[in-house]
Amino acid sequence: MKYFVDTNIILRFLTRDEEVQFRACRELFKKAKAGKIDLITSSLVIFEIIWTLISYYEEPKTSVIEKIISLLELPHFTVEHKEIILESLAIWQHKNIKFNDAFNFVWTQKGKIALIYSYDKDFDLLPQIKRIEPV
Repeated sequence: MKYFVDTNIILRFLTRDEEVQFRACRELFKKAKAGKIDLITSSLVIFEIIWTLISYYEEPKTSVIEKIISLLELPHFTVEHKEIILESLAIWQHKNIKFNDAFNFVWTQKGKIALIYSYDKDFDLLPQIKRIEPV
């Protein structure tokens, strides 16, 4: 049986800001690591975690990337669009763009999309795609 894991569970595990909840969440992930349960989450949850760690907890980008990668490597923990997220993290690490722009860029590359309508000039930092504005 698979169990969906929501943002707040992962945040308690990653931040350890609520000790009792952290221990409970750690036990949950230990069960998954041991193969006793299967956990699953969505890419939206990963976006929420990244946003919260950056904006609320004010963690540096490098720390957030390390935490997300370690999370994605957990056994018996499935994340929607895992490969796209991993590639997006690598781009986000080296480019001064938002994570969601890196994700959308990787997603377009997988779909062989060469043009993107956007007013967001961050895409101009990614030469593999051409940004255009509606006229």
